[in-house]
Amino acid sequence: EKTDIEHRKRNFCGSVAESYQSETDVLYIRYYADERGIGSEFEAVFTALRKLGSNEPESTCPEGEYDCDDATCISNDLVCNSVRNCKFGWDEESCAVGGSSIPLDFSKAHVIIILILLILIMTGMCAGMIYNLVRKLSEDKE
Repeated sequence: EKTDIEHRKRNFCGSVAESYQSETDVLYIRYYADERGIGSEFEAVFTALRKLGSNEPESTCPEGEYDCDDATCISNDLVCNSVRNCKFGWDEESCAVGGSSIPLDFSKAHVIIILILLILIMTGMCAGMIYNLVRKLSEDKE
């Protein structure tokens, strides 16, 4: 396989790149940086996936592998390792943070905002029900 610029499969530019899945077990990576990239950091995550194909006797992942729910399997060792190894990140979705039994990261702003909105909605619903209850009781009393 040719590894020159004309035969490249994907060009990543910027701070965040989308995932790329190779069709073979060989992948060539070239990292280029101009003067703006000098002193910057580069991080790449490589995950060995196994595709479930139509020629497989079973359409599920064997024991010792995690089903990514996209017809691929990864090793169980890669689940809950703080790296999204599955294409859609399902291997990190149900992980508890810091020994907690609740799989939510309360240090994230979006989780706190959602909880505050949920509490406000529940408070509003309870206040409305109490108001209606008091109103009905006062009407029945008259």
